Amino acid sequence: MSLFRAIRVPLSVAQFRALSSAGRDPPAGSIRGGGGKFSEIEAAEENVYFKKLEREQLKQLRQLKEESAEHLQEEIAKSEERIVALKKSLKEQKKELSNLDKKT
Repeated sequence: MSLFRAIRVPLSVAQFRALSSAGRDPPAGSIRGGGGKFSEIEAAEENVYFKKLEREQLKQLRQLKEESAEHLQEEIAKSEERIVALKKSLKEQKKELSNLDKKT
């Protein structure tokens, strides 16, 4: 699984409406174009849909954040282990060098 996934951000209802109706009149018989209660209900349903979609995307984003944090913690632990091993190796090499200097 990829560490970073593309997350689509939905347009707000106002942005969606502006893009979908830009430069054209609503078709004849359109509920939205007719106004009244049906258009209000449709707008409310759209708002509910986009809110639900936004909640799902936030949930995915939080999960991705947690996965990324866990991955980084694992990488930090591995790096710290390598540092300890390298310091030990360096200490041993310095000791060998000092022993060689003492012999000569």
